[in-house]
Amino acid sequence: MSLSGQRYEKISDDGVPPREEEQDGLLDSHEPRYRRLVRLSTTSPLTTVCLSISNAVTVAIVLLLLLSRGSLDSPCPTPTTVVYPLRPAWFPPEIPVTKVLHGDKRYGQAPNPESIEAWNQLLPKGRGWVRVNNQSALPDLPGLNHSLPEHRAFPTVFHQLHCLYSTMDSYYELLNVTYGRREKRELGPGDPGWNSEHLNHCWDYLRQTIMCNADVTLEWKKYDEKVGTGWGYRHQCKDWDAIIAWAEDHRTSNSWGILRGGGERIPLE
Repeated sequence: MSLSGQRYEKISDDGVPPREEEQDGLLDSHEPRYRRLVRLSTTSPLTTVCLSISNAVTVAIVLLLLLSRGSLDSPCPTPTTVVYPLRPAWFPPEIPVTKVLHGDKRYGQAPNPESIEAWNQLLPKGRGWVRVNNQSALPDLPGLNHSLPEHRAFPTVFHQLHCLYSTMDSYYELLNVTYGRREKRELGPGDPGWNSEHLNHCWDYLRQTIMCNADVTLEWKKYDEKVGTGWGYRHQCKDWDAIIAWAEDHRTSNSWGILRGGGERIPLE
């Protein structure tokens, strides 16, 4: 009995021959795998888009890792390096420094030749008044006339020192007059002396500028100290020598003296 020419049909588990369309599916299952992958890739644009996005993200991550590694390998600036943005030439310096505060008796005693000289030397030559050239845009501030090519200004720190010493000088002057140690002195031109209006201004001005700068250095309560002096603590400050040098370079005169009625008025040569 010849078997050639006979067609065998796959019998399902229940003994029933599969339908023609099912046989076609079975025949398709024998299609080479690479052909099916090619057919899927050509018929699925979404797959292509997803693969492209994945590749782009991978490349971006690799580039970021390389850049970050390069920045880590580069030498870092020393802790003392200070980089400032570009500023106008007339702008005052603000160089941060740390300083430990200690008491200085020259500034904490009744006025005498030594203490008066020490206080006078706190202000730079020119008494702190500086010249600002209108070469670049100046901020719109009260009393500022933008049409002028040059302006005069008084940095806040010198105003603070003037007010502080004014209150000290007025206190001792009033104390001496009260106890008859000396007669009330005659005020010179422009010298407010211990005029109450001037002193009230100074106290309020000092209050507001102190609150504005708000130094929050912690002064610990020492076990053997009843009243804290505030000495011995490290503060964040500005370079005082740099400020003085800048003020003298931009001064409007050669005058000196922390009080308006003291010192000497010398014009700029």
